[in-house]
Amino acid sequence: MKQIYLALITTDDSLTKAEKAIRELSAEIKTASAGDFKIGMKTQASMLILFTSDVPVKDLKARMKGLAFRDMRFALFATDQLVAGFLDSHVLEWLAARLPREEPKAASRTSR
Repeated sequence: MKQIYLALITTDDSLTKAEKAIRELSAEIKTASAGDFKIGMKTQASMLILFTSDVPVKDLKARMKGLAFRDMRFALFATDQLVAGFLDSHVLEWLAARLPREEPKAASRTSR
């Protein structure tokens, strides 16, 4: 199963002022994910992109290093569990389809 990543992108003012940097980061995400990504949230000054990738973490770090510019900052997180959330249904459905499913617990047997 591919690793799920969340890229949190933020700016001081607006995403449009950091358009070049965001375009470069988005291109890296698109390549690393082979197109398996989803915009989870977008405001005037921030954005959350979810994506999957089988690119090793070391290589992702190297690819993403240097992409933050003065107008944009980002943090990249790896996750395997959604604890709680209130996002658009299409985002939650995307996550649910990619998160590992918990195996049902076996019924316990009591000895008599």
